[in-house]
Amino acid sequence: MKRLEAAAFLRREIDAGDLRRHRLILTPAGRKTVTRGLALLSDAFGARLGRLSTTQQAELAALLEKLS
Repeated sequence: MKRLEAAAFLRREIDAGDLRRHRLILTPAGRKTVTRGLALLSDAFGARLGRLSTTQQAELAALLEKLS
């Protein structure tokens, strides 16, 4: 957490209801980084899914649905 705080991706605030607790709040820079990371992950996952046929993608979706 200290590294993320030092990089200005999040900040800590003391919880007014319980002074022993800290709340971790994502900063705008942190939100932007998360959004970029999710987009990269989605692109990479999409590229790998693209290697599967439509039938294989449907089978994978059905198997993943069983796990949820």
